[in-house]
Amino acid sequence: MELQSVLYVSRSNIDFPKKAYLVGDLVRWSVSWNRRVGITGALAFTETHFSQYIEGPPQAISELVSKILCDDRHCNVDVIRIATTVDRTFQDWSLAFSGPDVFTGDYLRPLIERDLEDKAFTDQLADNWIRFLKEMAAATQTHI
Repeated sequence: MELQSVLYVSRSNIDFPKKAYLVGDLVRWSVSWNRRVGITGALAFTETHFSQYIEGPPQAISELVSKILCDDRHCNVDVIRIATTVDRTFQDWSLAFSGPDVFTGDYLRPLIERDLEDKAFTDQLADNWIRFLKEMAAATQTHI
């Protein structure tokens, strides 16, 4: 079955840590939604930014991306990659989650601050970021 994947980064609108519960609400909703529609992926939160990689049936991805673009918990959504694939990167995860932590932010920063005109470098940074998310997920014991 052909799948679609999307990678994006955005700026958080959450007043953290005062409203940290909003991140928990997002993770709980995402786990439930993703399981129901067949989406897998990973979400990282750095206190100032979100980044998410999602993969699944094209219609479910399209619907989720529409929800993401309208979500007021973040702004400046930068869709870095939309691709077609047959293999899942996060097959065991309805949502792997990392955050909030500064360490993750250090890995995400090059993708946020990249030269938008340099597509080859952006692709390399995106590949590195997805690899980081996968390693982060593998280091976590609980699959959700």
